[in-house]
Amino acid sequence: MSFITNDATERYLALLKENPEIVRRLPNRLVANYLNITQEGLSRLKSKL
Repeated sequence: MSFITNDATERYLALLKENPEIVRRLPNRLVANYLNITQEGLSRLKSKL
């Protein structure tokens, strides 16, 4: 997963594809931190998908 060239949506989708269990089990704050986005940004991203 390339965090430098991908935007937040691409990073989130790649994480979902590679490790869906992590996204399901971890709190949003940790997932957002891993993706280098805010919790609010993660929430918006999830609602768009």
